[in-house]
Amino acid sequence: MTCVVYCAIAALVWQLMKAYTLSILTRLADTGHPIVDKEIVQWANQKVVHFIIFSSVCADNILRRIIFLFSSMSVAFC
Repeated sequence: MTCVVYCAIAALVWQLMKAYTLSILTRLADTGHPIVDKEIVQWANQKVVHFIIFSSVCADNILRRIIFLFSSMSVAFC
């Protein structure tokens, strides 16, 4: 198979996963309207804002990225 076919399959799988995840989030939210990407980004930004402030104090750029990565993962699993 060519790269184009693999890319098309990956794109299809991605869209199916996204649709499934959004449907689960919509059911869990129980708000009566579908969850959209904007709401997910807004929620994530609210969760990690204090970690960004903490990591901005750190002078080491690599350490800041590691702190942000771990704080993002901890928010996702809480």
